[in-house]
Amino acid sequence: MTTATLPVQDASIELFRPTETSPYLTNNGAGIKLSSVAVGKRAEVGRDDIQAELLVEAGQLSDPPRSGDRVEITLDVRTIRSITGMVRDIDIQQQSPTEFRLSLSPIADFVFSVLSFRNTFDNFEGETIADILQTVIQREAPEIDTDISGLTDTTDLFADGTRADDVVRSLINRARALAASDGTTLTVRPIDDLPQPVALNGDEHGQLNIRRPDDGLRNVARIDGATDTAVDDENVSQSSFVTVDGSGQRESIQVSTRKAAIAAVQIRTKRQSGDGDLQIRVQKDDGGSPVAVNDPESDIVATSEPAEFLATGGDFTRVQLPDHTLPEPDPHIIVEAENGSQDVGVDANGDLSYRVEFDFPLAVRERNQASVSRHRRRDIREQRDNVSTTTAARDRARAILKGRGEPRFEVAFQAASQAAFELELLDTVTLPDAPGFVSDRELVITERQDEFQGGRLRTEFTALDPTTIH
Repeated sequence: MTTATLPVQDASIELFRPTETSPYLTNNGAGIKLSSVAVGKRAEVGRDDIQAELLVEAGQLSDPPRSGDRVEITLDVRTIRSITGMVRDIDIQQQSPTEFRLSLSPIADFVFSVLSFRNTFDNFEGETIADILQTVIQREAPEIDTDISGLTDTTDLFADGTRADDVVRSLINRARALAASDGTTLTVRPIDDLPQPVALNGDEHGQLNIRRPDDGLRNVARIDGATDTAVDDENVSQSSFVTVDGSGQRESIQVSTRKAAIAAVQIRTKRQSGDGDLQIRVQKDDGGSPVAVNDPESDIVATSEPAEFLATGGDFTRVQLPDHTLPEPDPHIIVEAENGSQDVGVDANGDLSYRVEFDFPLAVRERNQASVSRHRRRDIREQRDNVSTTTAARDRARAILKGRGEPRFEVAFQAASQAAFELELLDTVTLPDAPGFVSDRELVITERQDEFQGGRLRTEFTALDPTTIH
């Protein structure tokens, strides 16, 4: 087994202001020399780490780099390697009266740096992960392009000011996918839909370092979300409509519930254009009737829904109730209209058509029993206040457990051939000359470390068994 470095025939760096397409600083002219570059590209976390040093004559620093500038680095090693990043930290040290050392460390991953600057407030229910990713990125970070394939699973997402990069990573985890940035493009591929592997013989890679860390091994996941709602009592039959108003024409029904509160009431409505608001009142029971139907002061809780928000064709209109506590079970729902009248649905017996909802704390638990038997039970619990449906909670729990049932299988090696140097993130490889427990696996490249110094390039890879990625 050998290691190798490749001669770099040409190395260039260009810096661009955020809104410009022409570079303001480059080493192609006199007075600027690119002395070293170190590039760490990581697929799993979608974050690159780049360092660059330049020797710059004083006259070239009249307008030095700024945080947020785009950096383009190109290395010509028989094939062209292009690296894109964003300036974050800047260190300028004087080396002589006429020369300065300009250190850009780190130059951050461009794609995920932009996403980390933005917050998103989008909500999605039952949409594909690919569509959610596209919508969030296009809306919050239009300077980022996307190359997303697969990801056809549907999920729910509720983002109340969540950082866009956290949203993107969460969705990628749910989809059991890997992400990598390529210039200003975010590339996402499902783990079970990676390219055909490249076989690297023993003389094409350096010595192997095989690791099996178990720090991420988990096999029981519990997600504590916000609150969800469910129907506690209902009568969905509807055969006609009756008119309610605020002058004594009302409908009431005793509902069967032993919950501490009613979260919402659904009533079938056929909106009368421009007419009254729908009023919902709740009173306790008094011998089978509301305690004081004509006295709003006896209401446990009351609210109204503006006319413009009522369903028009007999569908259910959902009215959320303010916070309250029911003093006893089985209260009465009273339906009226304010400042006019409205039509509400009743069944063949003249009883109100309704649904009554209650809130419950959202908690979901998933278990990988095969892993529990093999490695003992290893729990993980997350509190996710922005998870507000059972679907979203279950998706999150399953995403946590995917790939965590076994310790990660990692292989690190240096490139020792042209074929190895040309490998990119998300490429897959096999190592046929390695021991059997390695050679029988297909491994995906999740990390690439490039070091350019003294006119030569050294490259090291980390590859993982995709079935153990989490």
